[in-house]
Amino acid sequence: MKKVERLFLKINFVSFFMRHSAAIQSYISRRSSLSSSVLGLGLVYTDTASAATTTLSSVLEQRDALLLKKPILNVPPASFEFPDWLLGEWKVDMKFQGYDLCASRIEKERLIKNTDIPGFQKLSIAEVADVGKENVSFDRRYFLDSKNKVREDRSFNWEQSIGAHLVQPEIVKKIAYNPTANPNRATIELLPGSRNGERLELFTNARRSEMKTPDLFLAMESIRQVTFGPPTFSNPGVPRIVIGEYSHWWTFRRLDSKSLRANLLTAAYIEPQDPMFSDAFDEPVVVYSHNLLFSPS
Repeated sequence: MKKVERLFLKINFVSFFMRHSAAIQSYISRRSSLSSSVLGLGLVYTDTASAATTTLSSVLEQRDALLLKKPILNVPPASFEFPDWLLGEWKVDMKFQGYDLCASRIEKERLIKNTDIPGFQKLSIAEVADVGKENVSFDRRYFLDSKNKVREDRSFNWEQSIGAHLVQPEIVKKIAYNPTANPNRATIELLPGSRNGERLELFTNARRSEMKTPDLFLAMESIRQVTFGPPTFSNPGVPRIVIGEYSHWWTFRRLDSKSLRANLLTAAYIEPQDPMFSDAFDEPVVVYSHNLLFSPS
């Protein structure tokens, strides 16, 4: 069975919401939850178009899936500054929680035929290289930079996550990323012959973050990914190139001095050259949810 078909058979929307909505809601607070009334996971999304005048937490409270639109490009964003309690190396257990088909004008049957949507194929989202994989464990690292700011070791984290998701620890051959020179550009080279991609080019277009409470950190990042792969059977003379855009919405919560939890929402969009673009424009068409448990490595 094709990956996209397996992904959309993973869970039943209603039964998932009934089992997990309480846990999802706890990520924000009793008053401000990650639950919405839309079909699917019961998750809340934010509108980056009004980023200049609103906070992440305030827009999360709107509980409207259709507000999670593709961000309007602006000045190149700076790297995230993470809270001190994320500093160090962690063992992460990631669990796929499900998905939300939130396209308002595209039928489900039509949508799932489009295998170029981020998440429908392996390696189409670098951070989560195999969306739908039930449980994945890997290491994750945060460090102090020269200004004593806590930063993410992105090269290390991408390598660990991709290798774990694909069950190929050595698949990442090289990562070109210099956050000092340009925190918004990265190249991930994979072993030759990798079926779904041999090189990933990542461009970060927007970032936002908010320290809601001393124990609660929110972050959003919008990414354009260009995936280069080997030729396909239908077009054997031309390398495969797929362009995808998506955004990550992180919620980190410190539990105690030795553990924390996170929720990762990934919203996928339709590209302008796609025939379905006029029916989606800047709205997400699908959102994936993952829960992560961090413990000392």
